[in-house]
Amino acid sequence: MFSPGSNKSRFAVVPWYNRHEWEKVYQNLFSSSAEDQAAGLASIGVWRSRLYGCLPPAVEATAALVRAQLNDILSLDGAFTVGRMSADELSSLFAVAIVRFVADIVEPLRGAKNIRAKEAAFQLGVPDWVLDLRHASAHGSMGGGSASLGVLRTAASLLLEWLRSNHWEAQRDSLVAAEAPSSSTGATLNQATPAGSDDGGDGQPQCCPLAQVRNVLENWLSASAKKQRRGVPSRARMAAREEKKRLCLEQLSALVEE
Repeated sequence: MFSPGSNKSRFAVVPWYNRHEWEKVYQNLFSSSAEDQAAGLASIGVWRSRLYGCLPPAVEATAALVRAQLNDILSLDGAFTVGRMSADELSSLFAVAIVRFVADIVEPLRGAKNIRAKEAAFQLGVPDWVLDLRHASAHGSMGGGSASLGVLRTAASLLLEWLRSNHWEAQRDSLVAAEAPSSSTGATLNQATPAGSDDGGDGQPQCCPLAQVRNVLENWLSASAKKQRRGVPSRARMAAREEKKRLCLEQLSALVEE
């Protein structure tokens, strides 16, 4: 659940275990299947619990918009009768999602640059009529019925496409880029390198050779096994084994830091 940052010594805490999980959630959220969207929202709930409710604003904005769309789809489905929402209820759900998008995406830029909200929206590539829609929704000045619901649906689809391009696709690029060094490191680890050798035979230093790590771990296990087989050792033997294990830890630390 750690994602490498721009610096090797810096890590960002993320709610997904690996890129495969992230990719699955992304595909589910933007799927045309109501079942997939529901699964995506359930995964967002899991992510939220992992980070104690502190998900990135773009993820929360996506979830709010997808939830509104999902309820809209289910309410239009003739087979769905329990909990079906009215047009006014759906309008309120879409309006809340749009208000959240503006608050989470547009307002931070407006505040950081001390500019008008419409200027911030322009810089982000968000149509200014979405801000007018947010204002009308927040102050209850939109007329009810299918006309306003149609406008809200259009706005939600547009904002989801914006989030897909500006957050999810950008996040995917970052995850792929972060995996590239790991792949090259993995190839290096799998190269057979004699213990004690500083390079892989081509003059290039090898990162944490497996043979060296295996040798250190075997020494550690040997010291622990002797302690279990011989019962209670003397103080001198105990001190010697603890010293051996301490040296093993130092060697492992040195190998990892190379």
